Amino acid sequence: VDNAQLEGALPTQLGRLSLLTHLDVSHNAITGQIPTELDFITSLQKIVLEFNDLNGSIPELPHLAALNSLQLGCNKLTSPLPLSLRTIIARAFECDLSYNQFATDAHLPEWAFAGHGKCKADRARGTKGRC
Repeated sequence: VDNAQLEGALPTQLGRLSLLTHLDVSHNAITGQIPTELDFITSLQKIVLEFNDLNGSIPELPHLAALNSLQLGCNKLTSPLPLSLRTIIARAFECDLSYNQFATDAHLPEWAFAGHGKCKADRARGTKGRC
């Protein structure tokens, strides 16, 4: 439901959609945190939450072995990246963490940039230039 003028938080009940392979609610007005329950959807291959108003930290997602695209750019995400994200970035075809509000470079460890440019992640502090 890309660009559908959706507002509010992502419901935790999304975790019950066990056969979901693609989640795209980009270009909306989604607020709040990314639900940890997304980790229950082990069939997820693509998560596109870019161009929203999501905040807080990215949750641990260790059970998403099928995930090959993670697009979280242009939000208000903060805090250190979860360690499970390292595995996702290593195998992901697409990864975008850019244009968020990570407070310092320390929140974007070197492994976020590994993999020959697979993951776009700005090192700027909260820049929203393209959003």
